[in-house]
Amino acid sequence: MIETLFDMHNIKYVISVDDCYFAPKYDEVRAKVYSEMCCSIDPFRGYLTEVGKSSHINEIDEFTDLGTDTSALIAELIEVLSENELKQCFCEVEKTDEIYSVEQKAILAFLDDIKAQGYIEQYVTLSTVSEAAAFDCEKVGINNGSILWLLDRNFERVGESANAGIELAKTLTQRHNGHDNYVYILSAVKPDSELNEDEIEAEFDEFLSAECDIKTSSFFYYINKQRILSNRKDRIAKSLAQGFKRKASYELFKAYEECLSASIESATGKIFGIRQKTLDYLLNEKVESKGESCINFMARLVQILQTEEYNKAIAVRHDTLVEKMNYYEELCNGIKSPVGNATEMTPILKELRDIEIYNQHINSQYLELSTGDIFLYNSSYYLLVSQACDTYLRLEGCRKLMNATLLEIISEGKSEFNYPLSCFRDLKKPMVMYQNQISIPFDVLDLCVTNQNGQAYIDIAYFQNIEDVKLKNHSKNFNRRLQIICAHLKAINESKLTIERLICKDPEISDEAAKAAYETLLNEDSFLKNQTVSDNKLCFPVQRICRLNELTTIDIVKEYGIVLSRIGHPFDFLK
Repeated sequence: MIETLFDMHNIKYVISVDDCYFAPKYDEVRAKVYSEMCCSIDPFRGYLTEVGKSSHINEIDEFTDLGTDTSALIAELIEVLSENELKQCFCEVEKTDEIYSVEQKAILAFLDDIKAQGYIEQYVTLSTVSEAAAFDCEKVGINNGSILWLLDRNFERVGESANAGIELAKTLTQRHNGHDNYVYILSAVKPDSELNEDEIEAEFDEFLSAECDIKTSSFFYYINKQRILSNRKDRIAKSLAQGFKRKASYELFKAYEECLSASIESATGKIFGIRQKTLDYLLNEKVESKGESCINFMARLVQILQTEEYNKAIAVRHDTLVEKMNYYEELCNGIKSPVGNATEMTPILKELRDIEIYNQHINSQYLELSTGDIFLYNSSYYLLVSQACDTYLRLEGCRKLMNATLLEIISEGKSEFNYPLSCFRDLKKPMVMYQNQISIPFDVLDLCVTNQNGQAYIDIAYFQNIEDVKLKNHSKNFNRRLQIICAHLKAINESKLTIERLICKDPEISDEAAKAAYETLLNEDSFLKNQTVSDNKLCFPVQRICRLNELTTIDIVKEYGIVLSRIGHPFDFLK
């Protein structure tokens, strides 16, 4: 698998930067050992005895017992030690040196192995970040192929920072010197877990969030050093593949983001290029004259221009997008890895699909009623399926119909006469039931448009001066519609009060007034009469929730029409 990845990316060189390669100079080792022996000979006693230096130790012990200075004897001992013996004494001082030695041997064994198998042409080892920063690839013959950088994270041992490797990685990702640099951080902060690569990447991102932004961090990745120390080539390959895919996915999304940015920039130029004269004509002669919302029209105009420019930007960059997509697919096919399961992925996909097919912001935007709006009534959800031409609000606030048709949305209904939805709220298998229909007056549903929580209510104070009722967030058509609703509800409310006073035997209520009130209520929809009063508001148990997208709504309305038009044939007596 490693060979496949190296071939795909033309990796011919590996540069390993790790403080495990660091070796102090002879004079530094000699001085350190001398200093420690002057403090106490005990840490070195066992090893020096093994290598035949007992006589020197005994002499030093005698001088120590007499309270005599032993520095001259220790200096003599240092002089008779071989270079290897001196190094072993240094290891007694630097206990961690053995750990670094083990790491060095394991990493070199890995590098020698991939070189011997022909995966790479050459590798270089460096012990400090400063060396790596100043390293000249051309001088050592690295001039034809990509470079895989394997960086330790912590370089405190050599006088550099704990995150010096991260800083070097950030620098390398910004280099443009003719080589493709693929950068990985080797770290053994934690043991190699059995987490999958996505979980490991999430942990790595959490660590990197304090060090660099996503634009930088997407170009390097993490390999647990224990995988190399234990020669786990399969898991090394998975880490390498995850890093390549991490970079590839960022570049793929970046390409689309560039299309989006270009479209916004281009559309902005066109938007600001619309002359005042044109805008005045559009708003005054075309929008306001028909009683439509100027706010909604402006949003539509901007969306038209931006969508056009986005499609154009994708067309211009199509070859680049295809190239990046093919590369990502090649990576996924080259190194197979778990892609998640339904239990894990469904909530993520559901969230994306929910954004795609539902507009959750219609109440905040004060959008007028539309076929496809979804309402909550008596703890159940209902979809408005009246024909769009019947739902649409015309001049002077009029509609063709008085009542709207709504279909219930339930979870896991019967298999026939329904339309399954991809998702909806927390319903397990949401479906629109064609035979579960109700009718609600538009007068009630329109009230859901007047506020940002979608509740169907109206302030009773509006009844005092109906002609002055005008909401600033709404079109002329809707304000006229609201005045009609106010007049209607006022008449119903007054009739109910008249009947209540009659029941209480109010002498001021004449028979004629009682009869008129009774006839008014008799002809009214029960929904309009079943109102409650709270905080000086007339309230109805209906709330608008969201809006289903147009294509799905059209499909549902079409299928619903087919269900309604089924023909009942006489029984076939031949069967």
